[in-house]
Amino acid sequence: MLLIPSLSWGESIIYHCNFLKSYTATFDYPQNIIAIIDFNEGKLEKYLEDGNNLTNAYYCENCFSMSNRVNIWTKKYDPWSLSSIDQENARVFEIYAEDLVGHLWKPTKSGYDYQCQRL
Repeated sequence: MLLIPSLSWGESIIYHCNFLKSYTATFDYPQNIIAIIDFNEGKLEKYLEDGNNLTNAYYCENCFSMSNRVNIWTKKYDPWSLSSIDQENARVFEIYAEDLVGHLWKPTKSGYDYQCQRL
């Protein structure tokens, strides 16, 4: 049996996400988010909010499978910390694999939903 590797092996996945709806969040939010993830390396290659490149401020937390939730966290702030500095400054963007709905949130605050597509 001849095994041929997938043609997409090593390629990154681009998620393009558009604002869908909001709850009662009280922080600024973008209309569009683009995230490029290299699942082989488990890293965030690019992160843009409304065209602003924020890649250096974020990283992909445990991003090794497209079939799991994608978690993009701020680099300097832990969203699960009880520190007031972390709670004020941490932001998380999650993309759920099953329906490609994204959710941007901050600790102790409601968030915003996005509809994403893989490109």
